Amino acid sequence: MRLLVALIILLASSILLKVVIYYFPLKYEEEVLESARRAGIDPALLMAVIRVESSFNPYAISPAGAVGLTQVMPRTAKWISDKLGVSGRLADPSDNIRIGSSYLKYLIDKYKSLEKALKAYNIGPKAYESGLKKEAAERYLKKVKLVYAIYRILYRW
Repeated sequence: MRLLVALIILLASSILLKVVIYYFPLKYEEEVLESARRAGIDPALLMAVIRVESSFNPYAISPAGAVGLTQVMPRTAKWISDKLGVSGRLADPSDNIRIGSSYLKYLIDKYKSLEKALKAYNIGPKAYESGLKKEAAERYLKKVKLVYAIYRILYRW
C-alpha cells in the first residue's frame, strides 16, 4: 500500500512539474540572464515580465503597437536607444530583451519602487503619473508579481 501511495505521489508530482514548466518555461534563458545582469535586475523578474507581456512570443504586437517579447513601444525603444545607448531591433528577440530590461531598470530607478515601475512599464509613465488606467495597472502588477514569485521558486539563478 505504501509503495502504491508513493508511486501515485511521484506520478502526480511529475505531471505537476511538467505542467508548471510548460506554463513557466525558460525560453531565451541566455539572453534574459545576460540582459538582467547588464541592467542590474533579477532575471526571474525579467522572465516574469516577458511571460506576462508576450507569453514568449517574439512576434507579439499589442493593439497599441508594442512589439516583441518585452512589448516595448517603438518610440520608447528609440528613446532608450538615445538616452541609455541601448540600441537594437525590437523584432530581434535578443535586442528586444536588452531594450526591455534597460527600460524596466530605468523605471525602477526613476520611481524607486518595483511596484510603481511595473505599473508605469505597463501603461506608460505619463498615464501612470496622471493616474489614468489604474485598474489595468493594478491587474498587471498582480499578474507580474505572481509570475515573478513562481519563477523565483522554480528557478534559482
